[in-house]
Order: sequence, then C-alpha cells, then structure tokens
Amino acid sequence: MSSSRVSTVPVPPGCTATRGTLLAAEFHNLYGPEVATALRTPPVISVSLAIDSAAMRASEAMSLPWISASIDDITSRLEKLRRSDVQLCIHQFAPRYRTLYNRLSHRKTCNALANHVRQRALSLFHAGASILGDIYLAYFPFLTFDSLSDQDVFHQIITHEFGALVTERLSQEIVSQSVKHRSARLERKQNALADANTIRIERERDWPVPVSKEVIFECLTGYMKGTMWTEPPVCAVCSQYDRDATEVRLSGDISSLNLDLLRASDDFIIKKCIIQGMSACFTFDKSLIDGLVLEKRGIVFENARAVELKICPHCKCSLALANGLFRGTLPDQFRDLTWVEEKICAIYSITAHVTRLFQSSDPS
Repeated sequence: MSSSRVSTVPVPPGCTATRGTLLAAEFHNLYGPEVATALRTPPVISVSLAIDSAAMRASEAMSLPWISASIDDITSRLEKLRRSDVQLCIHQFAPRYRTLYNRLSHRKTCNALANHVRQRALSLFHAGASILGDIYLAYFPFLTFDSLSDQDVFHQIITHEFGALVTERLSQEIVSQSVKHRSARLERKQNALADANTIRIERERDWPVPVSKEVIFECLTGYMKGTMWTEPPVCAVCSQYDRDATEVRLSGDISSLNLDLLRASDDFIIKKCIIQGMSACFTFDKSLIDGLVLEKRGIVFENARAVELKICPHCKCSLALANGLFRGTLPDQFRDLTWVEEKICAIYSITAHVTRLFQSSDPS
C-alpha cells in the first residue's frame, strides 16, 4: 500500500490524521468494521508475576482498591451481579483468553471471573506505557491518548475488556450487616444532633429579648400594690368592716334611712355623753346626727363637720350599735391591747365568752 494512497484515506471527524489512524481507517473502508476490529488484536502479555506482592503497588498506582483485595472479596462483589451478566462478560473474551468456569455454580463462575480480572489488571500494570498505548489504540484507533494519564488509559482498557457493569461492581465494597447497622446508628445519631442543633438555633432566634429593669420594677410595684392589704371602710351603724359600704351625703334627702331609730336610749349614755358632755363619742357637730349612736370611723368629716355616712348594704337593726351593742371606748394608751390583756384589766370577770365572726367568708 503506497504512502500517497494512505494519506488520502478519510478519517472520522475530529480524529488526528496519523499513520496509525490512516491505516485503521483504510482497513475499515476495505474490510468493514468487524474484520478491521478482529485484525486489531491487542498484544499478548506474558503473565509471570508475583501477583500477591504486586497487588498492593498496582492498587495504589492505579487508584483501584479492589486489585489488592482478596479473591474471595472480589468474588463476593461479583456475586451481586446476575448470573447471565457474569457469563456474558466471560463469553466476550477471545477464546484464547477465556477462562474456564463451572456454569452450574454462580459463585464458582464469579470466582473464575475474579481471578481473571485481577490477573489481567496486574498484567496491564506491569506491561509498561508503550504496551498500554498499543492496547489502547487497538481498542480505540481513532482516539488520541496524548492528554490521558496512565491511570485513565488503564481504566478505559479494563472497562472496555470487562464492561462498565463489572468494573462498577468491583469498585463497590461489600459491607457486612454489622457495619450497616453501625452506620445506620451513626447516621441516626448525627441526624438527631442536627435536629437538636436546628431546634436550639430556632429557639435562640425566637427567644424574647431580656426584659428591661424598668418593666421589671413596674410589674413588681403593681404586684406589691395589688397584694397589699388595705383597711376596708367601717359601717357607721354597726361598726363592722365592709368593702361594699356606700357613702350617703348628709346634705341630701335621708328621710328614708330612719336615723331616729339610732338615737341613744340608754340613760347613762344620755346623761354622761349628751347632757354632761363628758364624752364626745356621739357629738358630730351636725345637728342632724348629733345624739345618734354611730361609729365615728364610718363618718366622713370635712373641716371637723360630718358630711357623709358609710353604711353597709347588709346592715340590720339587730346589729346596730344603738341596739345595746355599744361598749364604750378605751383611752388611747389602751387601744392596742389584745383580747387577753383586756380580760386581765377588766373590772368584772366573765365565765363564758362567745365570739361571732362577721364576713368570715369574704375573700377580701
């Protein structure tokens, strides 16, 4: 075949017109792709290798961890493939490269393929760059490998000879059930920690800002005032504490109150307090109520003159001071005496004492 004829052979688009690609294109044109592919037989590599000692170096150099794995490990990886896929991979080899296998046992078939693929990978590793280039051109005559590394050339040759399905399966490690359970527990733990961290961040983001001291003191003051006990009003008629006591102006019409019923009727009180004026208990500087038996704490004074009466709504005539319930008043120095101290100071001693608690159910 003359050089001038070869130089005019058309090559595929994007392919560099070298002597090798021109010859491959000429054979394709003359004999067809099947014959041309059969004629491009890759060079035979002799296998006289110490496989076990070379496996680790080949695995590290070509970044293929499965090369240094045991045959049983590689077999276990291939067993994940279907029986038909494994047998098809073996039948694609040329008869002189095809390994023997027991087609009745899937594991033995995978074991035969595992031995073959591992031995082939080690053979290619020790073949050298020039032989790898020849094998690459035999499989890919119209592709240039100048920009490819030895690892890329090695991977493409292995993938072409054994198929992408087998090479991908070899790259996947076999994980035991214990390792799977441990990985699942670790993943759940990490997810729980991530969720807890997310909740913490959301709480910190949504947490209310610190309350200012002014608001705190204002709330404390309001609470203190709201819980502070205040002395309720005193009814002027019965001298009892009652928060519901109403105020009655003496300047208005008070005829409906029948205040004449509260006028002192005890001779001793009339003589000593009203006539002789020895006590000002029933003198209010108001002619309308002067002489009535009323409690001064239940009377509102303005400029020493009585202007209002506080009367509880539940006051009954039987509880009025005018109904013989007025016990007189103590001197100022004895007004803070306790009940026991009053009994000690009393002139007369009693044998029975009955105490009645008014408004004991009043929550206030």
